[in-house]
Amino acid sequence: MSPPPPPLSTPLIANPVLPILPTPSPIPSLSTTAWFELGKKYPKARLRAHKWDWISSSGTWLPHYEFQTIAKITHIWDGLNGHLPMRELNITWGARWKRNLRRTKTEASRRSKVVNLVDKLAAKHR
Repeated sequence: MSPPPPPLSTPLIANPVLPILPTPSPIPSLSTTAWFELGKKYPKARLRAHKWDWISSSGTWLPHYEFQTIAKITHIWDGLNGHLPMRELNITWGARWKRNLRRTKTEASRRSKVVNLVDKLAAKHR
């Protein structure tokens, strides 16, 4: 597992390793850039609720997600305890966030039925 991503408020760090560019370089690392892009898309508190792995082959941060017990159906839609909702995980990371774990894929399938039903009902009322 990679170290956690830098905080969203971290200033850009000079990268003196690139000999072509003047030192210090204002170009942040790919992982830092990807983290700042996530920070533009999602609230910082939601991002901090997850553990993350840097996937260098795809140049993306991949969240860890542990399903929690839900008390209301709206928890599936809104996300629980500050975590990203499942539909956002699917939109941004597709199936990769499930990490090919059987228990995660099974529970995601169950909960996706609720998400799909809400989407279907919302489409009827537009």
